[in-house]
Amino acid sequence: MKLRLAVHKSCKNKTNPQKVAKGWSNIVEDISWLEGWVKAGYGWCSTHFVDRHRKSENASGSNVIVIDIDGDTTLEQFWATDTAKNWCSATYTSASHTDDEHRFRALFPLETDLVTIGQHRAAYWLIVDRLVVDLGIESLKDNCGQKPERLWYGNTEAVFRY
Repeated sequence: MKLRLAVHKSCKNKTNPQKVAKGWSNIVEDISWLEGWVKAGYGWCSTHFVDRHRKSENASGSNVIVIDIDGDTTLEQFWATDTAKNWCSATYTSASHTDDEHRFRALFPLETDLVTIGQHRAAYWLIVDRLVVDLGIESLKDNCGQKPERLWYGNTEAVFRY
């Protein structure tokens, strides 16, 4: 499945986030391509941007939801859920992931384009609400994935799981 992504080479391994508001490239690629991009350390977003400028009002459609897990669960517990088994295509570890505190991104591609920010948020919360029930937790620590314009940093040490 092809994903609608915006990519930028000027923020590598969490450097220079303040300098990457402009100059995003809108692309359509698959998850294996994204894996190579992330492992090269480059940043990405799960939407296209009008005028190549990363800001909320310029988000122009997405077809992948990203859930940010910051120690809420382990990778093994996550992949044991029905939500992950049925809907998630991949996870990758973030730079701050450790054996004691699992930190990773979960990618949920959609078979439809989400045109508005409201649609993106609704799809995000549908997945999160189901996931927290599966995990037996009340909520996630971080819900930044509800914003399609969220910058996801690359990680040259990322471990992908499909």
